[in-house]
Amino acid sequence: MKKIIFIIVISFIKQPAAAQHWLPVADYFGIMVTSMCANSNYLYASQEFSNGDSTLIYKWNGSAWDSVGSNCTIWNTKLIIYNDTLISVKCNGGLISKFDGTNWQTFSQSVVGIVGMDVYDNTLYVTGYFDTINGTPCHQIAKWDGNSWSDIDTTTWLYLGAPGCAAIYNGELYFGGNMSNYNNSLSRLVKWNGSYWSSVGNMSFGGIAWINCMAVYKGELYIGGELNNVLPGGTGHGIMRWNGTRWDDMQGGIGNGQSQVFAMQVYNNDLYVVGNFSNAGGLPASSIAKWDGSKWCSLGGYTDNGILTIAVYDSAIYVGGSFTLIGGDSAKYVAKWIGGTYVDSCTAPNGINEYELLLSEFYFYPNPSSSTITINYPLNSSPYCLIISDALGREVKTEMLPAKTTRKELDIAKLATGVYSVMVQTNEGRVTRKLVKE
Repeated sequence: MKKIIFIIVISFIKQPAAAQHWLPVADYFGIMVTSMCANSNYLYASQEFSNGDSTLIYKWNGSAWDSVGSNCTIWNTKLIIYNDTLISVKCNGGLISKFDGTNWQTFSQSVVGIVGMDVYDNTLYVTGYFDTINGTPCHQIAKWDGNSWSDIDTTTWLYLGAPGCAAIYNGELYFGGNMSNYNNSLSRLVKWNGSYWSSVGNMSFGGIAWINCMAVYKGELYIGGELNNVLPGGTGHGIMRWNGTRWDDMQGGIGNGQSQVFAMQVYNNDLYVVGNFSNAGGLPASSIAKWDGSKWCSLGGYTDNGILTIAVYDSAIYVGGSFTLIGGDSAKYVAKWIGGTYVDSCTAPNGINEYELLLSEFYFYPNPSSSTITINYPLNSSPYCLIISDALGREVKTEMLPAKTTRKELDIAKLATGVYSVMVQTNEGRVTRKLVKE
């Protein structure tokens, strides 16, 4: 009898996990939704191509979709709200346009190659491949103050792309994308202090690296994109945060390989992250996860394709993309979160920071040693990079300390007799210990 009662109780506890958490927002779109934004009146969404009705952009009032004008027939890259007005790029043949409630009104010439738009301090920033807007020289970054266009700087960005997103953090203007200057001294992520450009922290953008989005959350700058191994020690995947001094890899970031973050949204004191990935901080998470400043939480279920955009409308989270199944619930291209505070599972929260852990837990023995040492280090979601240098500062041995373990045997028999420096680098700083080789 006790066994039967126990099974019934467990079944009852697990039952809420099977509840519906995502609601389809009317089966209205025939192709993936690429961009969304909202004001107090409507949720706006754009699809990749029109369905033969000469319309790409629609609005949702909480119960039904309706078209936004009827003359927007070119593929739309992004929607944004500026001064409570809907702004669109590549509507009406590549023009930057605003919707007056009935018709689209242009306020720029035809601009080729616009990549992104962002609004900060009542200013609209537009980024892309262009060099002029309405006759005003604008070197791939332009700003609109509500009356006129102006340039930021005369720097020409090269490489495979252009600045694609912007943010203001600690009074400075940050731009990210897939770009570099002429000598590659500035690449992918740069900041402008009003006088000159500079790089941000110690990052290495090798191979394919593209920053898709940025957000400021709890006093820190977050960047997301297609990013792999861009921080010291081979960390930095998909998303990371900057506190003005140091980078943090957010418990290993998201996914690996071709995983990437497309958009972020702050809502109810959490940061929601969407893209095309299968885990966050090592936790299974299918294309969406939320971060509270110290840990990742999964919203559960399987999503069959990428989530490209996210917005808050009428106090609810909406997402759009190429999915037809999200979190295990059927929803075609647009879905509304109705799961409240539900989370499927969470990682352990960050406590003492990584640097402080290394100070107390990084050591090796025996010391002195003639052949082998055992290295002890704190448990971490990503590998540490260990570097041994001789008395002249020359690197003589590099070793990766594996993640999800705390000890590693290291053969030092081939090192010459002498005193060495053994260093481990983290986002918060470096920890160095002295090694005596006999």
